[in-house]
Amino acid sequence: METFAYRYNYGSSVEYEIPDHIAQALNAIVLEGPDGMEYSTEEMAEAYASRWGGLDIQTFRRVLEVGQGDEKVIAIFAIGLSGASEIQACLAPLLQSPLDAERWASACCLGLLKDERAIPALEQMLVVIGSPQEQRLRQPGFGPWFPLYQHRIAALFGTWGPPTIAATLRQAFENIWRLQKQGYCDWIEDDYQDYLCYALGQRGAFGALSGLVLCGPRLRLAMIALALGSLQARERFGNVSHEMIVNRGLKQEVAQVLEQRFALSPQECLNYIEDYSSDRLWRMEQAYAYLFADEQEPAEKQDSTSC
Repeated sequence: METFAYRYNYGSSVEYEIPDHIAQALNAIVLEGPDGMEYSTEEMAEAYASRWGGLDIQTFRRVLEVGQGDEKVIAIFAIGLSGASEIQACLAPLLQSPLDAERWASACCLGLLKDERAIPALEQMLVVIGSPQEQRLRQPGFGPWFPLYQHRIAALFGTWGPPTIAATLRQAFENIWRLQKQGYCDWIEDDYQDYLCYALGQRGAFGALSGLVLCGPRLRLAMIALALGSLQARERFGNVSHEMIVNRGLKQEVAQVLEQRFALSPQECLNYIEDYSSDRLWRMEQAYAYLFADEQEPAEKQDSTSC
């Protein structure tokens, strides 16, 4: 197991090792010190252990019982990623928590174990998108883990879960597209759309884009992601974005799917594939333009709906 050195003390300095699952749990939340600087993993470990008495499974179980906010969510992930036998017994009750962060963090850990009890909460989590929920996602318990696990759960649902999951994946994609039509752009949501379409492709849901009035780069990228999912390209090759540039065989397979599933002509298929890199670059530029634009209404920042 990968470990990271850290120090905390009860009056003297003692060096310990941070197991990878605890490091992941600590890094799920971004905490800042009085100077506004983010705490490092080592600093968070020291603070957590000093407050609660350690970083062992018994300590994290106690935090589940009496902790709140960020500290409790860290405990959820520390237990949920530990591989311990008591994960499901500890986290399943939190699926009924009225607090979104607790409910969804627990559902993510249980979902990775393919515990079907987590599916309703995971479906709720998948459709929460960006800007309108910004204040909610700044509440205690939310942090970098949220978009990361949206991606991971979308990928998981490509091969796990009931057939109705396809409708949830499509709804999540549509929710992002509605914001994009208003001018909102963010590369995290762009990547999330790729994961959603890939999962839909794995499920053979090629009609998922119907009625969304996509066009230009966004349409081409979505169709290619569907094709890649149907081909299990990520499982076969790893970095599909790179392979779409260098792997001639994969390009041919994608062209066949585009022709057979979307009735594109051979020349249209070739154009879609040749435009892949420039389309991704265009999409990234749109996100940067949105991020760094002067203060104004989102729809005025850029026209992200036309391409």
